[in-house]
Amino acid sequence: MKFRVFLLVIFLSGIYIFFLGDSGIIKRLSLLEKLAGIERKIDILKSDNQFLAQEIQGLKKSNFSTQDLLDNGFIGPDEKVLIDPNQIGKITLPKKKHLVLVGSKSLGYFNLELKHLRILWIVFSVFLVLWYLSRNRKFFHLDSS
Repeated sequence: MKFRVFLLVIFLSGIYIFFLGDSGIIKRLSLLEKLAGIERKIDILKSDNQFLAQEIQGLKKSNFSTQDLLDNGFIGPDEKVLIDPNQIGKITLPKKKHLVLVGSKSLGYFNLELKHLRILWIVFSVFLVLWYLSRNRKFFHLDSS
């Protein structure tokens, strides 16, 4: 009887470690998803950089005067740009056809994280062990011999 309880605890702990641990499958999948998102953002930034480099080359070859460029919002070589740190997330860039916004995956109103799954698994495991022990009542009865 005690050996079966021990095996059940080992089995439940193994599932916890294999799936929900810091090096478990769920954590690895979420890290791979984050890596793919970062790689997509890098690709987007590279394409934006190429687009802006082409725009700069086009403006260098154009016949616009420096004053026309400054009037259209370009910054001169001796000017500085001040950015308020409180406004960094609120700054909007002009939308381009090739710009894709990469966001996090939303599950609606309910966001289930790995730490929540860990807590749920521990509670489930404790209830399962207690249920198994209550089903076999002789575990609770002490031998009087």
